[in-house]
Amino acid sequence: MRGHVLLGFAMMVAMVVVPFVILVKYQDAQRRRFMKVVHAAQFVDVQSDPWLGYRSDVRQLHASLVPVPTGYGTATLDFLYNWLRVYLLTDRLALIQYSANDLRNAGFVAVDGEGAPLDAPDDLFLAIPEHQLDLSDGKREQFEKECRAVGAFWLPRAGK
Repeated sequence: MRGHVLLGFAMMVAMVVVPFVILVKYQDAQRRRFMKVVHAAQFVDVQSDPWLGYRSDVRQLHASLVPVPTGYGTATLDFLYNWLRVYLLTDRLALIQYSANDLRNAGFVAVDGEGAPLDAPDDLFLAIPEHQLDLSDGKREQFEKECRAVGAFWLPRAGK
C-alpha cells in the first residue's frame, strides 16, 4: 500500500511542476528567437521635439508609425530594434515621437480598424523613417506584413 501513495504523490508533483518547466522553456526559446540583441534600447535614438509636428517636412516624411498609446519604455525600444535590425542599414535606429496632436496639427488623423480617430491628446506614435531601412529584394512585402501584425501603418505623403 505504501508504494501506491508514493507513486500518487510523485504523479501529483509532476502534474504541478512539468507545465511550469515547459512554460519557462517556451518563454526562453521565444526570447532567444525574437530578442537577439539584449539591451537593444541603447542603440535606439528617439527624437521628441515638441515643435517637430509643426515643421513643413513632416508632410514629406515617408515613415511607418507604430502606435504606443500607453507610452514606451526600454522593453518597447528593445522590441522595435530587434524587429527592425534585419532591415537596418546601420547599427542604430532613429525614431521620431509624435503625439496625436502633433499629427493633427500637421494635417493627419490616425484611425483605428473601425475608422474611429485615435486622437486622445496623449496618444503617442513612434515614426520609423524609411530612409534608414533596406526594403529591397522583397523585403518591403515582408516589412509591410510585419507592420500590419504589430499595428503599424504608413504615414501618407502629401498629395496622396
